Amino acid sequence: VENGPLRDLTRSHCRVSQITNATNAEAAGVRAAIEGLVASLAGQGTIDLSVIGILRRSEKWVYPHVSNVRRVIVESTGPRSFSYAPGVESAALQTGPSIVHFHGLWQYASTIGSRVLASAADSPAIVLSPHGMFAAPAIAHKRFRKWLATLLYQRQSLGCIDAFHVTSRAECDDVRAAGCHQPVAIIPFGVEVPTEVPRRGAHSPRTALFLSRIHPIKGIVDLVAAWGAVRPTNWRLVIAGPDECGHLREVIRTIERHGLGDTIHVRGAAWGEDKQALFAGSDLFILPSRSENFGIVIAEALASGLPVITTRGTPWDVIASAQCGWYVSCGPDALAPAIREACSLGYDELVAMGLRGRQLMEKCFSWSATGSRMCQFYDWLCGRRREPPVFVEFAT
Repeated sequence: VENGPLRDLTRSHCRVSQITNATNAEAAGVRAAIEGLVASLAGQGTIDLSVIGILRRSEKWVYPHVSNVRRVIVESTGPRSFSYAPGVESAALQTGPSIVHFHGLWQYASTIGSRVLASAADSPAIVLSPHGMFAAPAIAHKRFRKWLATLLYQRQSLGCIDAFHVTSRAECDDVRAAGCHQPVAIIPFGVEVPTEVPRRGAHSPRTALFLSRIHPIKGIVDLVAAWGAVRPTNWRLVIAGPDECGHLREVIRTIERHGLGDTIHVRGAAWGEDKQALFAGSDLFILPSRSENFGIVIAEALASGLPVITTRGTPWDVIASAQCGWYVSCGPDALAPAIREACSLGYDELVAMGLRGRQLMEKCFSWSATGSRMCQFYDWLCGRRREPPVFVEFAT
């Protein structure tokens, strides 16, 4: 139905349950995005909101307090990559939802859970945010396991989804390439802009920062090779983030092979105040990912006043047009000229570029705008709005 709601669920208010297993610190950008989305929705004051977190018995969910949001914990067993949690369906139904919004692919909740909820007597509308998991590089990672999952359960589960939420046009294209014809809402995530710009003095050496998961899809080996090709004078590169898949070993071997141990510093993950201190102590941010559905850390870096180098594997082409960084092809050959140019700029030029990025975040990427758009999307799904919002795309 292209012009009407997908469910005749009109009620005095819209009840939405967000379901996620991104409950630990290592979930990084996904967790930050979901927490920001929940807070922005709570600020709209038009929906009854629940958050259902899936985690193992030994884990703790340090979730920021948000007024008027119900939090439910469901225990899981087995590998986190699947998060077997048979209690998630009953937990969701107990909230009496008009809409259930799942986050991520391949896991129990968004596969088996969506099928169970879709078959319920008073079935809610089902929304899925894939968080970049339809992208070709993401599918290629552990390809056999995902092929087997698709064959056994994932394809059937996708048929139970009423609508998708993505954060960019490229991610919408990935959904269509996966054979999904449901409506797709394109709603970027937001970012919290600090009230003050960090004061960055003209220090020596200057610092370029990579901050994300240490994972092959993030292009860190490309970054190290490009840094070795340029070897910028009076600069150092800090690589920060949690190790995944044992990829840190390959990164360190690449640093040693290029003889860059004196100019590249590898440290662990950074959260909270430690993360903000890294942003404040840096002069340039680099995320050379081969695939990102949004890349919330890019938004955070821009909001903190840092110019950014990133790749066409991310949806951040606006960086080039807003003159707050460099948007280049993936790989060391394209990264190296951008690094060379960025590191040759004077202190004042980099600061001015960073301020333009901060202004872009204030104008176009506020969480309040994200929450408003998502509420419009939900209102249409549950029949409180007849016409679909302009940001909802239909298959042709």
